[in-house]
Amino acid sequence: MSFIFGSKEYSKCLLCLGFTPQRQTGSSHRKYKAPQNILITAGRDFIIVIQGKKAYDPHTCSKIIKQLIRLGIKKDDILKCFDRKK
Repeated sequence: MSFIFGSKEYSKCLLCLGFTPQRQTGSSHRKYKAPQNILITAGRDFIIVIQGKKAYDPHTCSKIIKQLIRLGIKKDDILKCFDRKK
């Protein structure tokens, strides 16, 4: 099941999952650092959120959720943070 969300919902979800917002300087992008309990074996230890989007493309929403799952976060936890039910 796919659903559509915007940058505000995505940012709130990341905060709910324990991500920490990093300082933003003159950009439309916001950087969120992964919490300590997530083991990053390869790649980046942060996620970039494009600010000001009322709704992301459905394909992008699906990719965002898959990215969070690859970081080791359970899909149920992600959906709870989005306040969505299966």
